[in-house]
Amino acid sequence: AFLCALEKKTGDKWTGAVRLHPNLQNCKIPALLNDRILDLTHIPDPNQVLLASDAMVSDYSSMVFDFAGMGGLVLLYAPDYDEYMQRRGLWLTYDQTPFPSGRTNEELLEKLNDLQISSYQKELKKFFDDFHMAETGRSSETAAEVLRSVLRGKPLEMALQEVCVPAGDGRYLLKNS
Repeated sequence: AFLCALEKKTGDKWTGAVRLHPNLQNCKIPALLNDRILDLTHIPDPNQVLLASDAMVSDYSSMVFDFAGMGGLVLLYAPDYDEYMQRRGLWLTYDQTPFPSGRTNEELLEKLNDLQISSYQKELKKFFDDFHMAETGRSSETAAEVLRSVLRGKPLEMALQEVCVPAGDGRYLLKNS
């Protein structure tokens, strides 16, 4: 039903893929696999799957931020959301993100049908701007710079302040971002 909804929404033909979390990779995927839904669990690097994708449905994975940062459409599906929030909680609730979400298949399909891509893209940009999330192309270089400073004996707080500005809520924002 989800692929059909995507096709109706976009006018394009879609192929789905399932990639189980590494903790679940030995589980059997339900009979939903067919010639239009592929099992990509065997691909060790999830980034390869993200790079080959245009849309992602996830539950609690932080990879949604990586994928959204690449411009992909993220939808959140969590039938156990209330239980998860009581047991573990989330740094950001679903309502604090720009991602359409549903707790049932029907609710998620409704959100997909109502989705306006241009509005989603504007909300996504605002979300990334509000959290100062930006890809500079230098993340590895910056992380290595901090690690070198710490390995040379500088306290972590001071090493971070050389490349970042404290945000006041436990986060650091890169300078020049």
